[in-house]
Amino acid sequence: MLNNPILVVILVWFFVSPLPVCAITEQEVEDEIDFRMGLRSWTRPGIETAGARVNPILTELLVKHRGDTTRQRFILDLMDKHPEPNMVVPILDAYKGNVELEGDVFGLLLDINTDESYLAAKNIAFNSKWPREKWEEHNYDAMDNVRSLVYGTTRESLKYIVPELKDSGGIIAKWIIDVMIEKGEPAAIVPPIAELLESDDVYTRMTAAEALGKIGDTSAVPALRKAKSRERNLNAQRGMAAELVRLGEFQELKFLIQEVGNESKDVRDAVAKWLTDITGQDFGQNEQAWRHGFEAEKRRRRL
Repeated sequence: MLNNPILVVILVWFFVSPLPVCAITEQEVEDEIDFRMGLRSWTRPGIETAGARVNPILTELLVKHRGDTTRQRFILDLMDKHPEPNMVVPILDAYKGNVELEGDVFGLLLDINTDESYLAAKNIAFNSKWPREKWEEHNYDAMDNVRSLVYGTTRESLKYIVPELKDSGGIIAKWIIDVMIEKGEPAAIVPPIAELLESDDVYTRMTAAEALGKIGDTSAVPALRKAKSRERNLNAQRGMAAELVRLGEFQELKFLIQEVGNESKDVRDAVAKWLTDITGQDFGQNEQAWRHGFEAEKRRRRL
């Protein structure tokens, strides 16, 4: 029978060629999923190579099989071959807070690569599987996911992340701010980081101030001034003053120098280190020497 060349061509086409648009049926997609799950020993090839043409069926099946986490996971894997923006709604509809699907759904939303999908991914990362106490325990799997989220975030989408950071605790804020700095573009990251100066968490405020000084963009000065004026935590206030000096606000040195004489050794050590880092001078904890240096610099700058 195989000596017939026409029959050979037909068989090769049937088993190897991608399925035409009209040939893809829901049952064939179900058979492919069964095959991947190890429930069938054979399936007609072509579902995966059919590309995005199979996505409408996959989205329907994802909702249809809500509650069957294993099957949904295989469906999500097929959907991730050709992610499309119109998948976001059915993905979230099928997900419905199923913690076992979070990793799969999160990854697919990032791959869809739109502001809507990033916002949905943010909601999963911050509000569902990983509660705040887990962050504080250094849940690095969760941090890796949020790292992916921040790296993938467009400039416009940063506004979705910052409100969550305000309430997330200092550890998370510092970790994500570091990623935002690494991401670059001060024009994009200074405004959202400056918003964190309004956080209720003092460590987050201090971290944001330090980051703004590190970035070095003077557009942050007004926000830092305002934050320092209302800050009630003295350590945070000192840190904000130091970062203002880094950004060119020379007069803030006077505030720091008076703290060199603080009764607390820890404060004196911290302030002396800040002053040395900022000015390049090293007068240790000699308040008088710092004052003389400040006045000399004022005269040099004709202030």
